[in-house]
This record gives sequence, structure tokens and C-alpha cells, in this order.
Amino acid sequence: MEFKQLIKKGLLGYQPIFFPNGVISGTGFQFFGNLRAMRASAGALKGAGETRITSSGFRANDQFNFNRGRLGNLYVPPDQGDTSEFNSEFYYCVDQDDLQHFARYNLILQKMYQYFVDQSLEAARGQRIGIDSMIEVGSNTCLFPFAFADAGVETCHGTDIVDYSPVVDLLSEIRHKRVGFTHMADDSDATWRSLPKADLAWSYAVILHQSNPLAHLTRLASLSRKALFVMTLSQRGLEVR
Repeated sequence: MEFKQLIKKGLLGYQPIFFPNGVISGTGFQFFGNLRAMRASAGALKGAGETRITSSGFRANDQFNFNRGRLGNLYVPPDQGDTSEFNSEFYYCVDQDDLQHFARYNLILQKMYQYFVDQSLEAARGQRIGIDSMIEVGSNTCLFPFAFADAGVETCHGTDIVDYSPVVDLLSEIRHKRVGFTHMADDSDATWRSLPKADLAWSYAVILHQSNPLAHLTRLASLSRKALFVMTLSQRGLEVR
């Protein structure tokens, strides 16, 4: 599939990826930038006596709101096409003036992904648990499996309800690391049983979207031979301090 079609179909996902052609994807700006901006804005508004609260409970700030409720953000260099070609229900394209902030926060988000991987492998080594394979459920474009592959884990696999296989194949070529991908057509028991088992089963920010979190944990455990990693938001997780 042509690269532009991957963009138009929303298949670059939302994870922070820096492509060789200059395209940058990722929600790092919302993840980190908006929190910092909200803090600064909250202080300014408080000083001015003009506090405005949004429906989510945050003080309003529109300065860095790049997402507009879409899947993710993109930076597309001018030589790759006009941004109007790629703005869609999936993506909001940032312009040149916002590139520095957009790239910086996606680099920070990449480092956060790497931190989780490094800490998980360190914890496993501390418990004398060998991790030779891993599978992530809800992997998007497989940033975690690629990070594990870079760390020397032999077999890395991702799976998602969206078929990101064209992008995973592309990234495998770019990064010279082979990561497998399985498209989950549904959330049925039969589909879960068809997934490969691994030493480590990984679930990052998936369980909070589940109507039955315990069922998700049970299914995740059924894929694991040795260890589980589960990250989710807590009730206090969205507090800005």
C-alpha cells in the first residue's frame, strides 16, 4: 500500500514514529505538552481571575490543542504533499511553526515507551525470569514489540482490532527487525485462543476501554507463560499537580 494511502486510512496510528521521509506521527504533544500548558494556563488564569473549567474538569486552554478529537497528529513535510490532503477524520496535521514542539514531545513519549520496556526487562532479570518472546494486545503500530526486539527479545508480536499489518511490515523493513502482527477481527474467545502465547503478555492503556476488565486480564493471562505487564489509568491518574 502506498505511504500516502496509509496516512489517509489512518494506519500510521497514534504512536510516536519518525519516518525516514520526514513524516512524524504521534500524540506526544497532547500527552505531555497539553499537561504543561494547562499548568501554565491555570496559573495565568488564576492570577487574572478568569478561571474557566472544561467539562473534563481541567482549566480551559486551547493554545496547544492539536488533536481536535481525532486519532492522532501528523507532521508531513512540504515535499510529501499539502497538509490539506491529509487532514481527515483520523489526523490533524501540524504546521511548520508547531514542528519543534511536536517533534520534541514525541521524542519524550518515545523515551517513555523505552523506559517501560527497560524497566520490565530489568525486573524480569531480577526475578531470574527469561523473556525470549512477548505479545502485546492492543499494540497499535507495535512500538513496544519493536522496542523489545531492539532489546534482544527473539520473538515479538502485536495484535489489534485494526489491521496495522502494512505499517508493521514497513517498520520491520525500516528498522531491520521482524515483528509479527495478528489482526483481531473481534474480541471473541475463539479469536483470543488463536493468538500466539509468549513469555510476556503486554497490555498498555487497553483495560480502561474494556466493559469487563477482569475478562481482559484473564484472557491476557492465558497468553502468558511467565509474566504480565498491565498499565492503566487510575482515578487520580489525570490529576494535574
